[in-house]
Amino acid sequence: MTKAEFLKLPTVRVTSSAGPCLTHYRMVRRNKTTVTVACENGDGISTRKVYAFQVHFEPCPCCTDHPRTSYPHGYMD
Repeated sequence: MTKAEFLKLPTVRVTSSAGPCLTHYRMVRRNKTTVTVACENGDGISTRKVYAFQVHFEPCPCCTDHPRTSYPHGYMD
């Protein structure tokens, strides 16, 4: 997958169990129970599977880009 193809994918947020939601993922594939997400790192683009209930498209109060976020200064307040 090229960087241009990566940037065309929809952005998703993955709920974190310890801190703010992870917002730097792109959705590659979705089925009934899992979602394959891609993340760009220093070595290229890596993918992983997460459960569908962990993925959301709109910011929630735990997302750092939500207007009324629980984490206004990042993870360590």
